[in-house]
Amino acid sequence: MSSNITDLVKRPGLGRIGRPIRIRANFFKITSLTNTNIHHYDLMITPQVPPTLNRRVFSQFEALHAGDVKLVFDGRKNIFTSRPLPFGDNSTFNISLQNNSRQYTFELIIKKVAVIDMNELHRFIYGNWRSSANILTGIMALNVLIRQKPSLTCKAVGRSLYTNQISQACFGGLEVWQGFRQSVKPTPGRMMINVDVSATAFYESCNLVHMVVKILELRNIDDLRRGIMDRDRLKLERVLKNLKIRITYREDYSERSFKIIKLTNTPMSNITFDFDSVRTDIATYFQNTYNISLQYSFLPCVIIRKDVNLPLEICKVVEGQPYIRRLNERQTADMIKFSCQPPHIRANKIRQAVVPARILPALTIRFHPSSRTAAFNLRDNKVANGITLGSWSCVVFENFAMQAIQHFIRELINTCQNTGMKVLNKNPPIIQGNPQGNIEQILKQAWIKAGNMARSLPQLIFCILPNTGVLMYAEIKRVGDTVIGVATQCVQSKHIFQAKRQYYANLCLKMNVKLSGMNSFIEPSQMQFVSKRLTIIMGAHFTSGGNETCLRIAALCASIDAKVYRYATITHVQADRLEIITDLAAACNALDVSYKPTITFVVIQKGHHTHFFPVNKKDSDNTGNCPVGTVVESTITHLFEFDFYLQSHAVIQGTLRLTHYYVLYDENRFNADSL
Repeated sequence: MSSNITDLVKRPGLGRIGRPIRIRANFFKITSLTNTNIHHYDLMITPQVPPTLNRRVFSQFEALHAGDVKLVFDGRKNIFTSRPLPFGDNSTFNISLQNNSRQYTFELIIKKVAVIDMNELHRFIYGNWRSSANILTGIMALNVLIRQKPSLTCKAVGRSLYTNQISQACFGGLEVWQGFRQSVKPTPGRMMINVDVSATAFYESCNLVHMVVKILELRNIDDLRRGIMDRDRLKLERVLKNLKIRITYREDYSERSFKIIKLTNTPMSNITFDFDSVRTDIATYFQNTYNISLQYSFLPCVIIRKDVNLPLEICKVVEGQPYIRRLNERQTADMIKFSCQPPHIRANKIRQAVVPARILPALTIRFHPSSRTAAFNLRDNKVANGITLGSWSCVVFENFAMQAIQHFIRELINTCQNTGMKVLNKNPPIIQGNPQGNIEQILKQAWIKAGNMARSLPQLIFCILPNTGVLMYAEIKRVGDTVIGVATQCVQSKHIFQAKRQYYANLCLKMNVKLSGMNSFIEPSQMQFVSKRLTIIMGAHFTSGGNETCLRIAALCASIDAKVYRYATITHVQADRLEIITDLAAACNALDVSYKPTITFVVIQKGHHTHFFPVNKKDSDNTGNCPVGTVVESTITHLFEFDFYLQSHAVIQGTLRLTHYYVLYDENRFNADSL
């Protein structure tokens, strides 16, 4: 494969395999697309302020200087108009604005950037023009246009817009708001708008004392009278830091907001200061100055700047502040409950376009030759290649009776043997582990005991965890994968007493694969390209990390057998900001300098906002989603490049999102059916 930049693969035609159906997509057509040129201006506002304040400054400018020309503004620096602005291509203005009881002056510098020829966009969607910077800017202008009006009344988080008109309380002082996201997309013969609903967490707008009660998971305000321990105060500081509040005791400050820096180390009752040359405390000051009797002197104050401490009870959380930290387990459950909607409910919220689709025939899954069905469950099936488990141990990070643990292990072993695995050691050593202790030492002990009992190298350490906490799970995987080099299988302790047959079967499938067994494989005749020629299927992923300090990790997996069932994996830390998976060409050369395999490169995207819904109930699965095998390759796809949407698996609940495949490079010359 050449390292030179090449044109993207053109669509080789539409596929024919499968049963045609019609489905709905969350798109609707732009019925009238202007031919008029659009004028693009660059705006620089000094001093720099957030987009919300930018819009207020811009609105003031528009009212004073734009005349009868209608302007569209993206909230940052781009202005689009249908006519030239009346003051020329380059101008500077000073705009005064009242904000938080203060007068501010802003300098606006406006420069003309370009004139967008919208006729190019018309020719492009009919396949008569290549993509260009002019076309991309025209699409950007349309996106700014459809976002302008809702941006004035909704809260923007990323590319989505939210309102509390549809919201629900969430655990820990949060609430979930429903929002939407819309974007313009060129499709064959038309411009369409993709609209999708979304949800995110915001801080609840309430008195700060009530917020503290919710963050600390207390029953009511009276529970605070016992005081706040240091660990709780630190927890509050983490959650409240940089949160915007308003004070409720002064009307002249009612619109002004302040950011919380930290909490005081002592209760309000212990804080004193000099006022009119007299030493006084905060409660006395508020009583004498504002006739306010403070009720919670046992609570700390919030610090908003040096030497300014505010009692919690006179502070209110400003509405519309997104919660940007990681949600805990209960908050995540609340979020899923709010946003996980059946397909018919999600579809009814969005006007739909009807698009043609196909349902591909189901693949045949093969198990062990003795299996009686081809269904993907283990009721009447055995795994294709069951492994022999002889050297293993069990670590229990929970205080359970030994009898209960032994019963669970006995049922697990029976299920493993019924599904085709062989378990030689039916009484593995059981180690009691302290969840707060040294996980690495505990697992090393389990590794030694497993090896000593079986007199062979350990194959597996089975771990029973007290909860779904990420830290313990991650540490177990780190030690197993990088320190002692053994497979680990984790289960939650709640399953010890209530595990059902299917749960045991799922554990067996996981264990068999981790021990290099094979559970099932696809009928080779249904993968002719792979079965006729020795083929490697590779998967690559690059994670850029959440911030500047995170490592950039490239991950790669590749099939290592003719049935493309088993995969080898590798991860590699790359240089900062390098988002190219390097050394693939070197890997081929390491095998043979003359080795030049034909390569097809496909990008797989799951983070899109396209959803599909069956038109007819008979074409849906039991969750109301499109059936597995649904493929969409026209109407809402690229005009002429090779992309398609495919549903390759089912979901238990909610609205399923088809995976978007984009063929970037293809030396194997696949057509729509063969790929």
